[in-house]
Amino acid sequence: MEIMRDSYRGMSLVEVILAVALAGGALLTLVTLFPAGMLSLQKARDLEAATAYGTEVLETSRRGIDQTATLNNFIVTINRTDFHVTRDFHAVSKSTPVGLRPPLYDVVVTVTWQGQPYPVTIGTRMPVPSAGGRP
Repeated sequence: MEIMRDSYRGMSLVEVILAVALAGGALLTLVTLFPAGMLSLQKARDLEAATAYGTEVLETSRRGIDQTATLNNFIVTINRTDFHVTRDFHAVSKSTPVGLRPPLYDVVVTVTWQGQPYPVTIGTRMPVPSAGGRP
């Protein structure tokens, strides 16, 4: 009968304390990783918004829709984040005689925002819109 009693012994106090300490350490690790994950999610959301808006501004330029000079440097708020957008035009080729290729411009859109060390820069080369002048 003594053998049976030993096989039904419970856990010792040391084993219980060790199990609780391990479970607490694992839980603490998970809790500390949660804010880092949320920060990464916010950065990814901001990067996606900046890229999408920069592409939209570039496509607007490509379609030849003439924006006023004040829209070449402006601020837009998306997802509670202020994005500073700059659109730059650089002449690549000069005017050519009528009937030949129109002059080309490089259009570069740069989007920056607080907390991001590197801006999103998108660019393309395009002809001057049919109305003439700067895009």
